[in-house]
Amino acid sequence: MSYDQDLVHTELVKATGKDRVFTDEAALRKYSQDQSFTPLCLPQFLVMPVTREEIQKVVRIANRHLIPIVPYSSGKNMFGAAVPARGGIVLSLEKMKKVLKVNTQEWNAIVEAGVTYRELQDELDKVGFRVATPFFAFPSASVVSTIIQRNHPSTATDFNYGNELIFGYELVLPDGTYFNVGKQAAGGPGRYVGQPTGPGLNFWRLFQGACGTLGIITSMALKIMKKASVRKVHFFGCKDSGEAIAVIRATQRKELGLECFALNAFNLASLLLSDTPEEKEKLKAGTYVGINGAGKWNTSQRKEFKDLLKKLPPWTVIIISEGFDRRAEEKIAYEEEDLRDASVREAGISPEKTVGGLNGLAEIILADTLKPQQMQKRYGFKGTIHPLSFYSPNTRVAKFDAIIRESSRNSHYPEKEIGGFLLPIERGRAIFCQFDLHCDPDDTSGRAHFQEFYRSLSESLISGGAFFDPPCGIWAEMMYRKAGTYTEYLKKLKKELDPQGIMNPGKLCF
Repeated sequence: MSYDQDLVHTELVKATGKDRVFTDEAALRKYSQDQSFTPLCLPQFLVMPVTREEIQKVVRIANRHLIPIVPYSSGKNMFGAAVPARGGIVLSLEKMKKVLKVNTQEWNAIVEAGVTYRELQDELDKVGFRVATPFFAFPSASVVSTIIQRNHPSTATDFNYGNELIFGYELVLPDGTYFNVGKQAAGGPGRYVGQPTGPGLNFWRLFQGACGTLGIITSMALKIMKKASVRKVHFFGCKDSGEAIAVIRATQRKELGLECFALNAFNLASLLLSDTPEEKEKLKAGTYVGINGAGKWNTSQRKEFKDLLKKLPPWTVIIISEGFDRRAEEKIAYEEEDLRDASVREAGISPEKTVGGLNGLAEIILADTLKPQQMQKRYGFKGTIHPLSFYSPNTRVAKFDAIIRESSRNSHYPEKEIGGFLLPIERGRAIFCQFDLHCDPDDTSGRAHFQEFYRSLSESLISGGAFFDPPCGIWAEMMYRKAGTYTEYLKKLKKELDPQGIMNPGKLCF
């Protein structure tokens, strides 16, 4: 460090407040790592602004002193994207908690970057609305950062409520300048509801997936949707991922169901696993997983998990039909009939009310698609999860599944310990795939072997055509070296927006 820490500390306190600037190791350590393989790195300062203007002041201080600055929202990124690789200032947006507006006429909400899914949904419950939420989301995850990192909600099967939830957003550029994206560009700060294109160039995708390397998003206008008056879950038990994709293709080409996804037996059993009273509170709060991972299941839970695995099919496709104010029951009835016709004709599988003879499964699924929390429990199998998250054409999912299983056998990683999740994007135009690999952080002897297996398998998937986006962690180098021209343009753009190179350096290709 070539800057005067005492001077910087004084300036940061003046910009925000004495009670919102921290330098003690105990406070900094929480922001120095996550459960990924990213090496621990302590920042020199932790700053917690509460307004956009304070963020602008902090960014300008960082520019004057050439200090790296890392935006941090809720700490629920599991790929090292918010670990301060070169120290500096961690700018935590956790205190920016305002739900600025809920518009039930035009179906949108404006939220600050620190608002979590639990907080927003609790607010929307009051007016009978919901936010489209990723099935694996933590209740304590930032809505803004989750959407901007392109984590797809369970409604991603539908274009309107899956892929394009953003109306617009406000951000601070790397030089401290205020910038807005969407129709607020014409209406002034705070007036950014409408389609995100706005006048002039279309900037609204530019900052997505950028891991805070191009700016700091402070608030967002996003789509919300009315809660359905009737919801019904349809289950399709499948013998493998190929059969699951056949069901997805058969039903989604008919545009049936608002939500559609598939879980393998491991992930569905994890969802159903009983929790202790202490775990129940952590699941609700979204604190089940900490910076070092999660506490491991007890003996009773492990036995229950094995029993569940015996009952469940290898894969289960889950489709949720929803009826709204007018003739809801009639809509559910004809959609159920169409689902049956399509899945039987093209995949040879009928929808059922449950799988494995389990009671209450539909109610659990319905609750968790509105307020996800139960999928946190899968971390307790070994303590940490290292997901393989990528996109695939629907015709190649089985191939990638086979690559993962063959590599697992070759590396002596048990196939039965792989979690699986498939999510159709835009009615099956593509499939978002996530396969979870579990690692015991306390097993120091096996950790290095697992890490090499994870890297090698990632390379094999990318070589086979899997598309990892955004390319966080070890995937960054693998993906960017396959797209040299694109990478060079990104670096030129980074140089224009962040000439000092202070914004989250060391991430992506920067």
